[in-house]
Amino acid sequence: MRLQHGNHAYIAFVAETPVAYGWVAEQTAGVDEIQLSFTLSARNRYLWDFQTFPAWRGRGIYPHFLQTIVRQEMAERFWILHQPGNTAAARSIEKAGFHFVGELVLSEGRVCAIELFEDGERAVAGAALLNLPVSAKET
Repeated sequence: MRLQHGNHAYIAFVAETPVAYGWVAEQTAGVDEIQLSFTLSARNRYLWDFQTFPAWRGRGIYPHFLQTIVRQEMAERFWILHQPGNTAAARSIEKAGFHFVGELVLSEGRVCAIELFEDGERAVAGAALLNLPVSAKET
């Protein structure tokens, strides 16, 4: 089903051993667990469902894997989300060169808004991509 919806997989290897995998969406994307779906503009990619196998975690594979995919894909902009509280993923995503622009606001297990960390073009584009209202930052 993933391939039929314009997704393709990447597998990371160390020598000849598979150590991680991840998916790239080119058309539509989403996160079923929080009932979020969106359509990607041309030359945008969404990186999702990444997993580094347990024996290989903590070796810096994930950020290098993301950088490799970014270099190989013919895209102008990449989007990536991580599960709230997954600080290891957040650190790796940032180490790969991604910039966090906001945080999803959940209510009753569903995404209902986005809280932007800045008001720059990337943040506004992220809110528009996800078609979410912008939540006022709590003080």
